[in-house]
Amino acid sequence: MDMPKDPVMLLSFINTQLRDNYSTLSDLCKAYDVSESEISDKLSALDYHYDLTLNKFIWFYVYISLYGYVINYDKFSWR
Repeated sequence: MDMPKDPVMLLSFINTQLRDNYSTLSDLCKAYDVSESEISDKLSALDYHYDLTLNKFIWFYVYISLYGYVINYDKFSWR
């Protein structure tokens, strides 16, 4: 099975695979013969970043909230 090309569909696919079948992003990437940086780069374009502890890609603004960073609400916007 190929991975989706569309970034939003890719996000859903990757997080579902991580939840159901793989304990790490590294394991998933090995199974699909794709580099972690390729996946991370595509999903970072959506402001999603991999969280090793949660084993999923999470939205950047949630990520910075979880780890104590200050959100600059002047730059915050809904898409």
